[in-house]
Amino acid sequence: LSESTSTDWREGLPEELANHSALESYKDIESLAKATIHAQKMVGGDKLVKPDADSPKEEWDKFYTALGRPEKSSEYEMPTENMPPNTDFGECYDEFCEEAHRVGMTKDQVGAVIRWQAHANAGALERYKDKMGQTATDHVTSLKTEFGDAFEEKVGFAKDAVGRFGGDDLKKVLNDSGLGNHPTLVRAFSDIGKMIAQDEIIGGGGNQSFRL
Repeated sequence: LSESTSTDWREGLPEELANHSALESYKDIESLAKATIHAQKMVGGDKLVKPDADSPKEEWDKFYTALGRPEKSSEYEMPTENMPPNTDFGECYDEFCEEAHRVGMTKDQVGAVIRWQAHANAGALERYKDKMGQTATDHVTSLKTEFGDAFEEKVGFAKDAVGRFGGDDLKKVLNDSGLGNHPTLVRAFSDIGKMIAQDEIIGGGGNQSFRL
């Protein structure tokens, strides 16, 4: 190619093509041809083209399937490696899988998110247990300071009242919630238990007259 031809190679093109910004970086027809051949090689059978935002659902489904999304949300699998023991997401697992399938997540992606969430939940549970344990210790210390030598006696009154009015069900609620050592509740049940004990000492139907 002559220098003049290389410089003026766009002169024969229509004006809208000759002045297009996409051609500004090409100095001659040879460089344009090389770029075209290179682009053609890049568009192979194994290359995926992401659909446009307004593309129909069918095109997105094909795209997600090619990326590795399973056909159905029920085909996602709960990871087994590097998972906390006794992990159970309940109904949330199925709901998450449905949403993951809708947005095109692969099995590996879903497994990674579930594994992360499982460890996050386990860590939060351990921190909660530690906090509850420390809170219970603080409550007992506070009550021992407040009750002094009468600590065992007043706690006995409280336990007796809980057993009489709530039984095993109330005991379980107090133990599971951590409220069994809460100073306010211990004081209240201790007073109730003491009143019961006093009524029993008096006798003569004292228990029937007691009202919570």
